[in-house]
Amino acid sequence: MVHIQQWIDFASFEIDANILAFYRPKILRAEYLPLTEEAATSLLKRELGAVNTRLASNTFMVGHSVLLADIVTPCKLCGLHSTDD
Repeated sequence: MVHIQQWIDFASFEIDANILAFYRPKILRAEYLPLTEEAATSLLKRELGAVNTRLASNTFMVGHSVLLADIVTPCKLCGLHSTDD
């Protein structure tokens, strides 16, 4: 149960935060700061690498069936591929 919450927290507090930091100037008309975008991109790549490493040897994020962590994590990533720019 602890691992499920850890992946949910990782998706919510790490991945989601960096996606927002990257897209905030585009979607909320916040001030564009190149250093902020660069840092968010770098952290996001590292976080996606962690997810990729986990799923390279496991079918599911935790355990042997679909759990909440398997739903939350990809939902947080949905915004990455759908942009109008």
